[in-house]
Amino acid sequence: MTPPALLFSRFLIACLMGAILGLLYDFLSVFPRSLRHFSDGIFLIALFAFGIQLGFGVCEGDLRPAYSAGLFAGFLLWRGTLGRLLRPLIFRTARWIRDVFTSIWGICKKMTKNISVFCKKIFAFVKK
Repeated sequence: MTPPALLFSRFLIACLMGAILGLLYDFLSVFPRSLRHFSDGIFLIALFAFGIQLGFGVCEGDLRPAYSAGLFAGFLLWRGTLGRLLRPLIFRTARWIRDVFTSIWGICKKMTKNISVFCKKIFAFVKK
């Protein structure tokens, strides 16, 4: 039989992991609708990784429904309390990060276009 103190500590760890998932969800919510499937995929991968870590790392294979409920409770607690207060700051930060990556992606696209044009000219010159 598992001691109740150990069960409670595992439940609290599950709540903390759920709060971290809530924070990740807030960061991913700034993606535009056209990339919503991408952000949902990232969230599902993170949820799977957290579930595996909780089930086999923290709980050492002792899987109980209360741990999944702890993940969900932590997620809801984050969204309803601290996440609600920090949401404007999170959105500003996430938008800034998105803008930085968008500009880097634009620069990379221009560079690859210029490189492809250069390669076409070289191959056309060699062909002659």
